[in-house]
Amino acid sequence: MTAPVPDCASELRKLYDAIMALQSGQRAVQMGFGERQVTFSTVHLSELRQMFALFYRQCGAESGLLDLSKAVERGPPAVARFS
Repeated sequence: MTAPVPDCASELRKLYDAIMALQSGQRAVQMGFGERQVTFSTVHLSELRQMFALFYRQCGAESGLLDLSKAVERGPPAVARFS
């Protein structure tokens, strides 16, 4: 019996949620791929981002999720002016 093929959009969402959880301070996250359960920690963050990029190229445009491979552009720092 063969395992079902993972749906790109649902796997992309799982990866996105795992990355966001780890970047928000969670120590570890568990994810299921087919019949396997895997635990990722912050040391796996770069590998998760690479895997996310692979899935994003396949189905990310219609997912509504952010492309995490793009650099975030920030504006100039705020300046306080006292009169």
